[in-house]
Amino acid sequence: MPRSRLLFLGILTSVLFTLTAQAAFVIIVRLSSASVPFSSKYPEHAQKLVRAALKTEGCKFIDGFTSVQSSTIHFAGDTQSINELLKSLASCPGVTVTVSFATIENECDWRIVHDTKSNTFCVVLNLSSDLIKLDELAIPPVVGPELVP
Repeated sequence: MPRSRLLFLGILTSVLFTLTAQAAFVIIVRLSSASVPFSSKYPEHAQKLVRAALKTEGCKFIDGFTSVQSSTIHFAGDTQSINELLKSLASCPGVTVTVSFATIENECDWRIVHDTKSNTFCVVLNLSSDLIKLDELAIPPVVGPELVP
């Protein structure tokens, strides 16, 4: 076998090993309260607004987990609580909020999945919830990802 081909196979094997080894070192942490990690570029004043939104009155934290890249948080609450939370999140600078609907196995009324890099909050409402009344749901307009100083 030619030396150049052996060198190529060696480099390819090293790259593949490095890529798979990095994925094995992701640390998942169980959350004790509703919180998310932020990019180092996201300003402190905006972080405070997001933290306050996640602690909106009536939004009961159930459980969650986080890594450096994303977080998933489960909440209990009624329609008024989720409306207030959505309104608070939508007013935070530099965030994107999406709302979707699914039947969630977990005993929560909704979950939030946060992507640290894009600062996107995906709010998934549980269609099995007895406390969420879809006809009373108010999804506010969201300014979008442009960060206002």
